Amino acid sequence: MGIMVVRPGSGQLETPETMTFAEAQAAVEGYVERVWLDEDRTLCVLVNEEGFLRKLELNAAASMIARRRLVGVAVFLSDDDIRAVLGDEG
Repeated sequence: MGIMVVRPGSGQLETPETMTFAEAQAAVEGYVERVWLDEDRTLCVLVNEEGFLRKLELNAAASMIARRRLVGVAVFLSDDDIRAVLGDEG
């Protein structure tokens, strides 16, 4: 899957080749929260940690992919991209 950025409303999809943690933080417009999507920890989505508190817009497209309710911009990462973006935190 690589890196996939899904924006709410339009469902606009971006697939950057690379991303830094600072770019991920800018994309979600705040502190980053990592949500694991599988037990093996090979897929995750990064969202705004305060998204629900800030009442960000529902991201229907990202919610369908993740099979859970997500708000705001969602950055999906897989395998090596998790380590590249999150470093040792991945």
